[in-house]
Amino acid sequence: MTMSADELKSRLQNETFTLPGGDLAIPAADALFIEHLDGTLTITSAILSDNTSDIVVSGDTTLPSMTTGSKIVARFLCDANRYVTSIDLEITYPTWTVESGRLHLDLAFLSEGFDSLALRLTTRTNRDGALFPFAGIAVDVALPGSDRVRLVSSSESGSAGEHPSTHVLTGEFDPVSLLNLDALTGLPFAHDVQLPPLPDEVTSLFEALTLVDLRLSLDLSSRRIRAAWLDVHLAESWNVIPDVIELTGIGASFSLFLPTEPARDASVVVTASAEIADVVTAAVSISVPELILTTQVTTPVDLFPAAREFLQTASEDMPQQGSHLSAVIDLRAKRYALSFGVDAPWPIIPDTLELKDLELTMSGAQDQSWAGSLQGAFIIDDKPVHLSASYEQGRWEIGGAAYGIRFAPLADWLLQHYQITVPPTMAEFALDELSVTCTKQARRADFALRCAGTFPIMDMLLNVNLTVSLTRKVWHWVGELLIDVPSDAAGDNLMRFVITFDTSPQATRFTASWSDTQGVSLADLALILGLDLAQLPTAFIPELTDVGFVYDTDHANHSTVLYAAFEHIAFVLVSTSLASARTLTSCPRLPALASTAGAG
Repeated sequence: MTMSADELKSRLQNETFTLPGGDLAIPAADALFIEHLDGTLTITSAILSDNTSDIVVSGDTTLPSMTTGSKIVARFLCDANRYVTSIDLEITYPTWTVESGRLHLDLAFLSEGFDSLALRLTTRTNRDGALFPFAGIAVDVALPGSDRVRLVSSSESGSAGEHPSTHVLTGEFDPVSLLNLDALTGLPFAHDVQLPPLPDEVTSLFEALTLVDLRLSLDLSSRRIRAAWLDVHLAESWNVIPDVIELTGIGASFSLFLPTEPARDASVVVTASAEIADVVTAAVSISVPELILTTQVTTPVDLFPAAREFLQTASEDMPQQGSHLSAVIDLRAKRYALSFGVDAPWPIIPDTLELKDLELTMSGAQDQSWAGSLQGAFIIDDKPVHLSASYEQGRWEIGGAAYGIRFAPLADWLLQHYQITVPPTMAEFALDELSVTCTKQARRADFALRCAGTFPIMDMLLNVNLTVSLTRKVWHWVGELLIDVPSDAAGDNLMRFVITFDTSPQATRFTASWSDTQGVSLADLALILGLDLAQLPTAFIPELTDVGFVYDTDHANHSTVLYAAFEHIAFVLVSTSLASARTLTSCPRLPALASTAGAG
């Protein structure tokens, strides 16, 4: 049991207060007494006052590290049963150099504008509720036109032998009234700092301005103030958008960065407590001058009625709460977006497409109705495919894209989940982009996976789009091969070849055909395919209206046939086999449109 208040008061005898640290039965206090007071606190010319919740003893003392006496105020906090629970000693220092125990601070650079340097010995409570010893300093700083404000050490210096380069002071004072924000530049470290202005939307709210906190970062190596943070209360409330966002406790947090050169920088963020959609209250920050409010709530929050209604449209089994909330609100334009985590999957098409890691986003603007969307993902090849879904007039529109997914794992995924067989002739297809679209209305849903990539044919990498789609519960494969043929006469001509598949496991061949009455010059096509037409007369180089590939992947007869036609005349342009083909790993890629995933 710790020392009682009566026993503590009995240690004052003949104006001398004597207290060995061990007598308190508080290990943290005893540690401070041993390190800084040689184990015993002695106060002469002592005056004791009993304030029920604490006992204060003031007078004179001499530290082991000092040759002259100093003023001391010793506070002993008591519990309801009048037993001492913690201590707080403040000993005035006659110089700006503190040498006591592990504390070694040369603070001469604070001598102008600051005063009343003191050694602070306290017991503090950690996260586990246990007391620990804390040694720091306390100083006063003058604010012109106001009372002085007290700053104290916020963290303890390192262990013996260590000399940390940074020491942080934090405010310990009641709010101080300010005539205006310019009064802050009267602080000794802010004379040449230009504070950034606040937007008119904020200054119009000003009430009684007060300084509520001040923090300093001291650079002990270069002996200067490195940075300062000043928190000012501006106004009590701001109803920005009725029923959507109301702010209370509005303040401004100024950050001053104070390098040694004359150019000094300052920034400001507006802070507040926000009630959002009548369901959650959270601390927010607001950028200046943009007036963009952002916040995150990591605990579950109730969904407001419009959000619940939208989520129920997706599925009746959806939860009534969001697992978290993030908000972005443009206070000037009165536009907003609230995103809630949803701890439930969404089976868009039962047994076909299910999204997880759902995020519900509700957005809108003043005098406009809420609009909702859902974001989620499914996994292919250990990579997420992110989709976004919107809803309007009973119809869901869902889409998204993914990159870096390999075609072989995609083929395995299709076979495993939907018993869809990828045409075996596409084994050499290299996937660049996978895009997903889905339309859902009532009991009907259409779903498509579109694959954009390249395929090697005739020593070339041709751009290919493959689409597998679900329509009326039937799966279909569609493909197109793209060749962009430059032409001096009419600019580029994008040829879209329709691919015909055979999905049987034994299939080794696919065809790709193109037909257009506008035609394409054989000379232009030959140039892009690397064909030599030097031996043909110009009259024998026609405009082709039909071109096709026959590609056979059979290992014994790996071949490609390129044929063409015009005016009822058909002929073979190229015929290759495995024996005559060059290695495909060094094929050049033919030019085509940069993005063709949704073509066709």
